[in-house]
Amino acid sequence: MCSQLMNNMCYIVVDYEIENVYSRSILVNTLVDAKLSIADLIKSENEKFTLQNSANWKINHYRLHKPYLKAMSIAPFLTDTIQKETKNPSILLIGVAGATLNNFYHEMPNEPIIIGVELDSIMVDVAEKWFGLKKSNRHKILVEDGVKFFKDREQNAEKYDAIFVDACQTDHDDELHCPIYEFRIEDMAYHVHRSLAENGTLAINVLSLNNTISAYDKILNVYRSYFPTCFFLSAQNGDWMNRVLVATNNPNININQEEFIRKLHENMPEIFFKSNDFKVDLIV
Repeated sequence: MCSQLMNNMCYIVVDYEIENVYSRSILVNTLVDAKLSIADLIKSENEKFTLQNSANWKINHYRLHKPYLKAMSIAPFLTDTIQKETKNPSILLIGVAGATLNNFYHEMPNEPIIIGVELDSIMVDVAEKWFGLKKSNRHKILVEDGVKFFKDREQNAEKYDAIFVDACQTDHDDELHCPIYEFRIEDMAYHVHRSLAENGTLAINVLSLNNTISAYDKILNVYRSYFPTCFFLSAQNGDWMNRVLVATNNPNININQEEFIRKLHENMPEIFFKSNDFKVDLIV
């Protein structure tokens, strides 16, 4: 399936088995050695692994593979934005891809209200057909530009408890591959800030392909202009030097690794720990 927005960019869905673990990935023909999304498959009993059989296997929505998605997913729990007793937290995700983070939060016992914003309609089709994305009254997908989504919001529009931004570009020469430029400037920091609830939390996937430290510092300072509490979580994966920028309106957060680990286990539903080895790797 090929993108209608990017010339010559096509998405390839591949199933594979490594040490009796069955997975599905989205590959992009324009990116070398990069999996856009990864999800575990739930093997049907008494069926051998073949591409024909695995095409019908369900997705394990509880499992997150990529370290940066794990770091993003835990951010609202570290800041007390979402606690075990929090009912129907409102979640906004900019960049859906294979909907692994959407699906993860959709399984939460808290029954969050989720809105995903994805620029490429073909990407949404892939997520629905191959990654178990299901739209519902509490899980909506909007096909539009995430930057425009924020700028067009009325001042008194609904506020979100958690906002996740996973929007990357194709220009490898830029100092940051993720997020796109628009999410690195003060104008967008302002619009994101005004869209966040009083005790809300923002998490942004940040990646410099050549690990330019000054680029990480620059985006951190931009968001510090609007949020009283900002910090990075490390999400390194081999040569991929991802960091997750976490920003919250709560000025009383104790930025301490041991305290964050305690809050993670206190606030996050236990069912997610069965499938994930969450780590709190604070960059200070």
